[in-house]
Amino acid sequence: MAAVNFDWIDLPDPRLRGYVIEAVENDQDCEIPDFLGSVVLFSDCADWITREAKVITALQGYRLVHTEKAGILRRRFVFAPNLSREDAHTAFRSYYDTEPSMFWPPVLLTIKGYKRLDESYVARPRYKNAYQGPTRVRIEEFFSPVEFNLPLYEPMIEQGVDDEVGYSFASGGTTYYVSLGPLNLIPCLHAAISIAIPLDPTVTIGMVTIAFATLSVNATNYTDWPDELVIDDRQRQVLGGFVRRRVTALRPMIVRVTLPTSASVTSTTATLGGTVAIEDNAIVTERGVVYAPTASDPNTELGNSAITSATTAGTTGLFTLGVTGLTAATPYSFKAYAMTSQGVAVYSTVGTFTTSA
Repeated sequence: MAAVNFDWIDLPDPRLRGYVIEAVENDQDCEIPDFLGSVVLFSDCADWITREAKVITALQGYRLVHTEKAGILRRRFVFAPNLSREDAHTAFRSYYDTEPSMFWPPVLLTIKGYKRLDESYVARPRYKNAYQGPTRVRIEEFFSPVEFNLPLYEPMIEQGVDDEVGYSFASGGTTYYVSLGPLNLIPCLHAAISIAIPLDPTVTIGMVTIAFATLSVNATNYTDWPDELVIDDRQRQVLGGFVRRRVTALRPMIVRVTLPTSASVTSTTATLGGTVAIEDNAIVTERGVVYAPTASDPNTELGNSAITSATTAGTTGLFTLGVTGLTAATPYSFKAYAMTSQGVAVYSTVGTFTTSA
């Protein structure tokens, strides 16, 4: 091959540049190296890219990452810099976004024993409530000339524990449940629980003697929601190497907005509101309402072109505010909302009202 072209190219990582050599085939026998199966450096290419390609010494340590046909009897070779493992695992782009709806399962916090009035005991688990709603996520992009070795992630799944531990029996058409004495389940909270509790004395019902009460169940695999959870991690091959995109969900700072209210509706004004409740140490930075004629936007949310928004002071609890400039005899849709310190907007259900003529 005789080299006819050398040029720079932009790689997906804006901090790096690669280069392209375009060569024309000649009559000599030359074997193209296995660049996908091994590291191929420019210095290995004397037989198939001639020395007329003026590449400075510093670039001769670059890795061949792609080759393709470039026309009749022409080939195009793409080289990218060799990166250290540290450089390849440093994100060249990182930003935050909002996952519109993410499901966080309930997690088991503790199991406590309670004594009943009949002197029996019951063991009950305490959970953190499930959450499904907008979650702030961090998106990172990485570049490497070679394929990434992506880790395996533990899924966050819901596995519950029975509310009570004991045994049941039927007598005279009625089913009875008997709770057992105090149980120490704390060491078993977040692994498989398989417990057989001897009854002393045993219980005989008809011809059946019950000697044990058993509990066999899997517990949750998290003691609490993690501060960060990778929900997507994949890579794609592009010209010049591999781009990895990792999406990490940040622990939800839960805010609930409920009970959208409308009152004092006239032909051009109305009093709108809702209720904001905070859970899990969340911080509310703004609260208010978004509204629009139902015909223009029946699902009002910030960022929609047809909506109007209004805010009021405060963070939690019941709030109301007056809106003006409405159109007479017009159906409206609205939502109460709250903005968290993570930049996530949380909405109530849709409320509606109609202005008077």
